[in-house]
Amino acid sequence: MTLKNTDDRWGAVSQLFHWVIVALILVMAYIGLTMGDLPNGPRKINIYALHKSIGLTILALVVLRVLWRVYAGAPAPVPGTPTWQQRIASVTHFLLYALLFAIPLSGWVLNSSAGYPLQWFKLFNLPAITGRSDGVHEAAEGAHELLFWVLVALVVAHAGAALYHHLFQGDTTLTRMLPGRRKAPTPAPVAAPASSSPTPQDSPMKTPDRTRLALAALLLATAGQVAAADYVQAPGSTLVFASNYQGETFTGRFGGFTTTMSFDPKQLAASKLDVAIQLAGTQTGNKDRDDTLVSADFFNVGKFAQARYTATKFRALGGNQYAADGTLTLRGASKPVTLTFTWTPGAQPVLTGKATVKRLDFGVGGGDWADTSTIPNEVAISTKVVLKPAK
Repeated sequence: MTLKNTDDRWGAVSQLFHWVIVALILVMAYIGLTMGDLPNGPRKINIYALHKSIGLTILALVVLRVLWRVYAGAPAPVPGTPTWQQRIASVTHFLLYALLFAIPLSGWVLNSSAGYPLQWFKLFNLPAITGRSDGVHEAAEGAHELLFWVLVALVVAHAGAALYHHLFQGDTTLTRMLPGRRKAPTPAPVAAPASSSPTPQDSPMKTPDRTRLALAALLLATAGQVAAADYVQAPGSTLVFASNYQGETFTGRFGGFTTTMSFDPKQLAASKLDVAIQLAGTQTGNKDRDDTLVSADFFNVGKFAQARYTATKFRALGGNQYAADGTLTLRGASKPVTLTFTWTPGAQPVLTGKATVKRLDFGVGGGDWADTSTIPNEVAISTKVVLKPAK
């Protein structure tokens, strides 16, 4: 068997592309049709990630297959095949190739518009090809599924035609795509529906994957002077967390937070800080992720509506830099957390700080979610608190 195609047979390279893609498509079809029923958890995330990785692989193989076909050509039609069958086969092949591109690309759009990362077998990430959009996501999801079922119909017709040629017409339509030189039974001029030579088929690269995240806690800091520097939070304050999922960083905001403090750089011993964080309503820009975040596996807002950070010990770090050695209470667990911050004095002082919270210390995303290769243990917290004098 030669590597290149000949007039009467597909070469070894074309056969390899064809059957590898067919095998991957069968795997993709099974995963795509069953992964949505899996219970939420790291296993489901990994299955979705596998589905996307295989879909990207199929897309790359199809590109290579098309380039190879341009270079190596295609066998001539099987002798005796009616012209109308040749035309149907050509149209079928064109549609199959079009679907092999359209289905993975629609999955890519679906994934991008949902705000999920796209990672190839945990080796590297691919960029989003569209911004986050519920409308685009819904349209891409519908197109992805519809194109899959169109592919199924074409594949059935394509395979059925090849088998018909082999079993009833006895020609080489099927055997010339099989390894080795196999003789077909005895050719006979009988008409057959659709398709002549097999081509690969593809399957959806379904995405919306329900991803899981780990976020934890919160911090802030400030503190006040014993008699004249009591502050409360003013408009313009922010509290943001950041974590990583499948190689991509995401950020989010808590449902709300309130800060009270007393702080005077000259009276650190008398300074104090109290921050209450509302966990319900936490948002990261992805509904699936947000729903998971407030669930019992993570923040469990049904039982723990708030987190709280308090500090009474402050250290000067030089210049206008300070550290608050406080305690974060989250999901019923209390652990020490240090907030480093910059203090900008004025009529409305501003505290700009950051801290790192280890989510597993608080049981956030424990159990099956404790795998730090999916979600890191460390969650970065950053805050800007605009303050005003307390009345």
